[in-house]
Amino acid sequence: MQQSQTTLPKSYSLSVNSIDHVMNSQGVSVQNFDGIIVLSQSESDDEFIDYIHSIGLPLVVLNRKIERNDITNFSHNDFLGAKNVVEYAIRMGHRNFGLIKGVKSFESSKQRSEGFFEALKEHRLEVDSNLVKRGDYLPKAATS
Repeated sequence: MQQSQTTLPKSYSLSVNSIDHVMNSQGVSVQNFDGIIVLSQSESDDEFIDYIHSIGLPLVVLNRKIERNDITNFSHNDFLGAKNVVEYAIRMGHRNFGLIKGVKSFESSKQRSEGFFEALKEHRLEVDSNLVKRGDYLPKAATS
């Protein structure tokens, strides 16, 4: 009976880099990579996605829905997730809400904010505008 392998062979390595770092330094070579997983947040990643696709590397885009059928893409519904969380809080009796919005250019930030406000609107609740702030997912933003 053959056991399944749970780790990559020693000849493989995993590289984690930002798109900017890869494009500004070594670039991407089909000789150096077997495939690319892109965790995409905004349309600004599309140029890199197009580039990887054009050189023929296997590619999967995660985290953001892209409107292409020629690239494997998995994403979740940030709008519905945020809406469901707020609706749950309302069912638990909460009526006062605040929001720390994410990075403005991130699609997930836009969708989460829209879901948040939609749930409040449907339940005829308002949020104090002083309790809505912009954040950037860094600890420093939480203290300002």
